[in-house]
Amino acid sequence: MPDVVIDIVQQAARTTTGDQTVTGNLNGKTCKAVLAIATLGVTNGTAIVNMACSVGAATGPNDQFVAAVWTEDNQGDMDSGRYTHNDKLVAILDNNVVGTLAELKSLDTDGITVTFNTVDTAVLITYILFAGDDVQAKAFDVGLGTAVPATITVSGVGFEPELVFFAGSNTGMAAPTSAASLLWTFGICHNDKTADPQDQGALSFFDGDAAATSVGASSLRNAECLEEVTSLAQNYTAAAENFGADGFDLDIQGSSNPGDDRIGILALDLGGLGVQITAFDAPTATGSTERSHLPWKPQFVLMTTSTHDTEGVRETDGTGQGFGISAMTAGTQVHNSWAYEDNQNFSNTQSLCDNKAINFASHDGANLFAGTLTSFDADGHTIDYTAVDTVVTRKWFELAIEESVAAEAASQQGATDIQLVM
Repeated sequence: MPDVVIDIVQQAARTTTGDQTVTGNLNGKTCKAVLAIATLGVTNGTAIVNMACSVGAATGPNDQFVAAVWTEDNQGDMDSGRYTHNDKLVAILDNNVVGTLAELKSLDTDGITVTFNTVDTAVLITYILFAGDDVQAKAFDVGLGTAVPATITVSGVGFEPELVFFAGSNTGMAAPTSAASLLWTFGICHNDKTADPQDQGALSFFDGDAAATSVGASSLRNAECLEEVTSLAQNYTAAAENFGADGFDLDIQGSSNPGDDRIGILALDLGGLGVQITAFDAPTATGSTERSHLPWKPQFVLMTTSTHDTEGVRETDGTGQGFGISAMTAGTQVHNSWAYEDNQNFSNTQSLCDNKAINFASHDGANLFAGTLTSFDADGHTIDYTAVDTVVTRKWFELAIEESVAAEAASQQGATDIQLVM
């Protein structure tokens, strides 16, 4: 079985500039890649006003990227922005300027070292660490060009990727710049090394800047890995295809060209370990919910949660402006979520992080879903839900990665990597 181990470490960002050590349990192996999800937050389980999130990845000090977005709470004229950088790992905006900014300094035994260049408001960061003898990884960014339809060739990876993460805030990545309206996308693709289409999914979100009434839009797709939406249109989508020894293609379709947006990519080869991406309906009843959908026991599960009720449809009716990312191992579970209420004279936004599999507020800030992972099973996992939406069936998708011998050894040590020491 391939030697792959994945660990999750949640840590509060430094409140002064300088280095911070992030230590997990990788069986004494050197970390090869990190995916970092950051949100405004002081205490797990307590929401904080303003919506600010970033997703970044790194495979070395010279190979990293971050995509970040922000919307301010309680504003009569909506105030939002977006930011990208191809030399940073974490970025949290504050009043449309970069408040917290950090970069990967080194990949270490059992973890990483991060350097905080600037610090501002309280930030909680979820680090997903990948290690193992059979792991290959490459973080980089690409431009999507200015034509639609179009095929973008993504090359220079150095191996055939099996799993790819995508993140972008739909702006250029040549320099640290912020822009007006908030546009954000996060996607995943699994290359099963058979014929296209490959399993993939994407979340996207929009908030119009400087509007007198909040104007939002969002979408969830399970056949593409990237999408840009606005309150007026679904601009473009991208599907990963034609995987080969050095990369893959992105098939761009839509009504508007991407304007050469830069997209961050984390490509991984896991040595043939089992990977599965599935779309599913969120539960509508509380209690223990077992998802028995896998041919093996997982070591890691990532779920994208949202208030969407229709896959592939751009939602602008005020019911689709909540989204989140949950990450789980046997020892650690963390859910980051962000909410934005549409069609309000004064903006209503929040950020929430919790050390549960699910703690997800709706677009109006009310608690919608809550649940705790109770087990990884031989064919899936079990979550005990204490709150669900009993009226509307929401659409989510999930990434699961098979347990390896190395991962099993790490999980038996019983480490819980929740570290909130600043």
